[in-house]
Amino acid sequence: MIIDKQREKENNFLSITEKDKLESQISEMRKVCSEVILITNHPKLYLPFIGNSIRIITEFYKGKGVIGHIYTAFSLAKESFVWLVERDAFIISPEAAEFCVYVQTTQQLEAIIPVRNGEKSPSHGVYRICHFSILDELVKKKDVRIQDFLNYIHYEELDENFFIQ
Repeated sequence: MIIDKQREKENNFLSITEKDKLESQISEMRKVCSEVILITNHPKLYLPFIGNSIRIITEFYKGKGVIGHIYTAFSLAKESFVWLVERDAFIISPEAAEFCVYVQTTQQLEAIIPVRNGEKSPSHGVYRICHFSILDELVKKKDVRIQDFLNYIHYEELDENFFIQ
């Protein structure tokens, strides 16, 4: 699932660079994903050039940040694992995502989250669909942080360089 978390305000257009990056992400994700979904609060912005090639949906709980994105992704997932990718990520690696699923399966992990400059980047990781009831409770709270969810799951951190080609 591709998360459009950076787009605070809707512009009437996407730059050629933004379109190219998104099309590249979709192409790379299709190599290992049975379905690619764009989570955005501005679907009309993407419809003219994406059309119906992927599903475009809005967050179920707006303003909840990464928790809202994960909740939406878990709600729509048809598979056991979800690969979250930030829309503005320049390069992504399907091979790294597949490896993360393998590691999660063999080590009974519920997520592998990249670390960027010493900080966790949970909006760009691979998650096993788990603990949805806890996530459901958390997303309904007024003040919720991603760490609240991470405290409930067994995950490993991985340097972000592993996730790029």
